Amino acid sequence: MKKIPLFPLPLVLLPGEILPLRIFEPRYLEMVAECMKNNSLFGITPEIKNNLQNLSIGTSAEIISWEKSEDKTLHIIAKGKDKFKISNFEVLKSGLKIGETVFFKETDPTPSMGHPDLEEIAKKINSEENLFEAFPNSASDLAYFLASRIGFDAEEKIKIL
Repeated sequence: MKKIPLFPLPLVLLPGEILPLRIFEPRYLEMVAECMKNNSLFGITPEIKNNLQNLSIGTSAEIISWEKSEDKTLHIIAKGKDKFKISNFEVLKSGLKIGETVFFKETDPTPSMGHPDLEEIAKKINSEENLFEAFPNSASDLAYFLASRIGFDAEEKIKIL
């Protein structure tokens, strides 16, 4: 079990997905500063209306770039890493949630080369990449990549996660 800061948002970040964020609340500015200082991850948890799984699942996020604005906000680019389940969380005085998380590593098989369904999906999303070379180790990584490109809404992404 690992404790990480949680960032509830009305969206779902999938592993491998890139997410630009504008950070302006003091608690999240502090969280991002700590993550950058310690090269650590934070968790993005979906807060979707009518979803019973609020703050129970999420995806860890790595800050891959950042830029400070004149208005003292931060613009960061986060990349989804691993999915997790939250067993418990505490709320700090600042309002920041810290979750006790259990991470799930995907142990699924390697996608098979030349699978016709995946090749057809790749054509539909106009991907120039050779998907099987880009994701040689995990069918889940490939599935998350495809799901992030197709444009599912948050409710559908929760089911995928």
